[in-house]
Amino acid sequence: MEDYEKMVEKLRSKGQRLTPQRLEIIKAIAKYEDRHPSLSDLMNDVKKVLPTVSFSTLYNTVMKFEEIGLVHLFSINGETRIETKIKPHINVIYRDSGKIKDIEDARLLGLIKRKIKSDDIIVNIIVY
Repeated sequence: MEDYEKMVEKLRSKGQRLTPQRLEIIKAIAKYEDRHPSLSDLMNDVKKVLPTVSFSTLYNTVMKFEEIGLVHLFSINGETRIETKIKPHINVIYRDSGKIKDIEDARLLGLIKRKIKSDDIIVNIIVY
């Protein structure tokens, strides 16, 4: 995952304003490292520091972060999760525990890309 400073620099390089809300949301995202926080997780963390931040501010900010390539979003059981690992990998999702494990396997990703004939993919595998 990109650490806090790299995420801030990427925002700057994209011409984005560094508001207190955006900076706090970046801090919250950065603390999760390779885990996949939900929007609720982030909201709880940000509210501890900025109690007046609304969910719509958080949501719009995270959507902007996705638009500029800072994070990716995916859904599990109707809950939006944040993917901070931007390089290609596979998310293995354990259905019983909800745990998500990142697997970086270029060969396996290559097979999947060839099979579906696309490079524009996000791979989430649910293990039963």
